Amino acid sequence: LRHPVHRGTSWVYISGEVFLCTGALISQRHVLTASHCVDGLGVNRAKAMEQCGIRRVDVNEIPTAKPSNTNVYIGNKCDPPSECQPAHPVKDIIRLEDICFAAPDIAILELEEDVSEDEAIPVCMPTDADLKMEPQLLLVGGGRDRACLSALLFFHGHL
Repeated sequence: LRHPVHRGTSWVYISGEVFLCTGALISQRHVLTASHCVDGLGVNRAKAMEQCGIRRVDVNEIPTAKPSNTNVYIGNKCDPPSECQPAHPVKDIIRLEDICFAAPDIAILELEEDVSEDEAIPVCMPTDADLKMEPQLLLVGGGRDRACLSALLFFHGHL
């Protein structure tokens, strides 16, 4: 299994209340990750999803992790990153998620301070001219559920 996104220092680890997840630095102050990594549900996710069969669940009904309990670590110098890298505290968490359909599953974390350019360079974001999509896209992600720390999960697929 290849992990093409591991090439740069824009790869980040997010340590929160429930999950240890990954993301990408998209500006000196913003991180793109999965919404389920910061939804504050953890082991209660299945219980919340049961409500989907009864009624539509709004994203605002799902608790969001507290920014004060969430840190971002840049790069992959050690495991766990908290043992050898400085934490970048999170100022705000913006989520976009439909828990009943598992998509979109996107969150943006705003850091309290900019990440130094000496520490990391954000991923290159496309311009309008670059937005022509290829016929097939590769999606890659990974994470670890704190309830099952021994299982490091990597997901990849084509869209």
